[in-house]
Amino acid sequence: MINEVLLSNIRELCRKNNISVADLEKNLKIGAGTISRWNKANPSFDKITAIAKYFNVSIDELSGYRKEVSSSKQINEETVQIIDYLTKKAMEIDGDNSFWKEYNKKQDNIEFMIDGLPSLNPDLYPDIIPGMSRLFYASDEIENYLLEIFYCMDKNYDCMTHIHLYLVADEASKPDLECDDKQALQQLYVAVVDKLKLLKTQANAGNKRSELLKMIKSLED
Repeated sequence: MINEVLLSNIRELCRKNNISVADLEKNLKIGAGTISRWNKANPSFDKITAIAKYFNVSIDELSGYRKEVSSSKQINEETVQIIDYLTKKAMEIDGDNSFWKEYNKKQDNIEFMIDGLPSLNPDLYPDIIPGMSRLFYASDEIENYLLEIFYCMDKNYDCMTHIHLYLVADEASKPDLECDDKQALQQLYVAVVDKLKLLKTQANAGNKRSELLKMIKSLED
């Protein structure tokens, strides 16, 4: 099974870097014993990305995906400029707000952006076993953007990671695939996830402080 390959690769990377799995979990603030439990449960994108980033390897290398899937969209200079722009926007500090947001079906009303969005292109990726996915969205005065990440397996249980960037011109337009090159989009994905994680941490800290102040005030009254 693919999780066994993932665990084996993580242990081997730990061995090569003279670190225990327990220390890796501690350094990345992953709950003790979490990695070992991945032989029965699927890890989240955040944790896979954090480990790959820690060891400076690709997600595919970490998870054991051995095949190369060619991109269907040619990367030109304009696409590179768009990706660079979106990456810089992801890293900007704007108080508690973020240019990118993660799509929540129960909260976000962006149906016009995701209408017609394919889960995966069946012509490019046949015989897959559906896995985890995440969708991020952003807008500026010119364009709407969708960043879609898939983590799935093929019929041989080889891990496949796909990252797609779509542009959505307006409410009358369908998502237009701008780039599906994982290497070109990985820095953007990491920047988006890191920024949203930072904002969530800050928000949780702010909530705890607010609750503490309320408790102190109630004791003073």
